[in-house]
Amino acid sequence: MTYALTPLGATLSPVLEGIREWAETNVAAILTHRVSYEARALVS
Repeated sequence: MTYALTPLGATLSPVLEGIREWAETNVAAILTHRVSYEARALVS
């Protein structure tokens, strides 16, 4: 069995590519903020 996106689903590709690029650009800040948040949560 082969799975594939429908034509409508394929229209999301540019949006998902933009999200991927944003995540790659901001991964360091995301991880820094995650560690900071988790540290504060442990203190509370």
